[in-house]
Amino acid sequence: MFSSLRNKILLVVFVCASITLLGFLAVYWLTLEQQKSLQRHHDLPSISQTWFQLNNGIHRAAHAQQAWLNNSDSKFLQERDMSWGEQIHPAFNLLGKLYKDARIWEGERSVERSAFYDLRLMILELENLQHKLVLLAQELGPEKALIDWSENERPLVQNISKQVEILLRWQTDFARQQDSSLKQGLLGLGIWIWIVASIVLLTVFALAGFFAKRITDPLRKLRNAAQKVTRDYFINQKIKEAEIQGKVEKPHKNLDEVQTLTNAIEAERVAHAFMLAGVRGVGKTTTARIIARALNCVGREGGGATARPCGTCEHCRAIAEDRHVDVLEVDAASHTGVDNIREITDSVRYAPASARNKVYIIDEVHMLSPQAFSALLKTLEEPPPHVTFVFATTEIQKVPVTVLSRCQRFDLRRVDAPTLIGH
Repeated sequence: MFSSLRNKILLVVFVCASITLLGFLAVYWLTLEQQKSLQRHHDLPSISQTWFQLNNGIHRAAHAQQAWLNNSDSKFLQERDMSWGEQIHPAFNLLGKLYKDARIWEGERSVERSAFYDLRLMILELENLQHKLVLLAQELGPEKALIDWSENERPLVQNISKQVEILLRWQTDFARQQDSSLKQGLLGLGIWIWIVASIVLLTVFALAGFFAKRITDPLRKLRNAAQKVTRDYFINQKIKEAEIQGKVEKPHKNLDEVQTLTNAIEAERVAHAFMLAGVRGVGKTTTARIIARALNCVGREGGGATARPCGTCEHCRAIAEDRHVDVLEVDAASHTGVDNIREITDSVRYAPASARNKVYIIDEVHMLSPQAFSALLKTLEEPPPHVTFVFATTEIQKVPVTVLSRCQRFDLRRVDAPTLIGH
């Protein structure tokens, strides 16, 4: 089932993806546990602030009640009611909710739960007592109500403050214990996350290495066999070349082509079209530019065409920098259509702008379409006297015979090693 390379790769991807997914699930579960622990103790710090808010509200309500009994000013009653509505009731309801959600009264904390419920009864008693004192002051006068406040309400407020202080102290101790246990729990969860991630990573690496070895062994054998076949083939080719080299004449040199071009330029019998053939990198385009410079060079003293361009005159520099307006280079590989050739045939009628000759260098001429070659034939047969075509090609066999017969052909070859060394 897993004998093919494709199936083996799919198996490796599936196994590694499955293990990685399981590892992510494990890490996700540990992260959820960590979040639960944090959420469980998230509201504990706010409980202390709520206790202080409750205690301050009770004292504020008691002082406002006393001030009303002394001055009979209704604004103190409003202040007392505001303390109950904005501080005492909201704070006590929030404490009840926090204690219920945090479930901090389980087990050994049942005593604190009993104290909390006693405090709740005290607060309700204080609220009822303050309402009764208002009615008592209206019936018997503020003096009698003030005495009742000193005997009943003030001791109740003091007991509530003591109860709040006890619960707050218990809560502080509990918060310290929970903080310590929370740090230990988070540390343990962090260690487990690292352990799970390391196990998943090592497992994936081990499986990837194992399956990679199983997959690459046949590929390595195939590569070695292919290298052996290629090496034997080149060795046989070199042996054949060595045998043939002893029977044929020495390699052709480019000296004949250079001398032919030199003689033609010096005798002012330059052909109207050249065909430069050879492999890539042999210097066809460079030779075409040298021909263009030789035909248009004016020399230091303003002379005519020369087989040895000076390289310093305006035309030589412009051609070397590929910016001469009368030397046009066309890449036939990207301009293969008949419309591109018609643009050239239409422009040959015009005289050069600044040079003596207009030179058209067409590289990779074998890439032209048959219609493009047909459009070029008439101009190539009877070109204007000021126009010279230089064609370059790497596949001379693809150029039509009708075009080759109208060009002076030069077959360029690489310079052999001894000549390069001697040079």
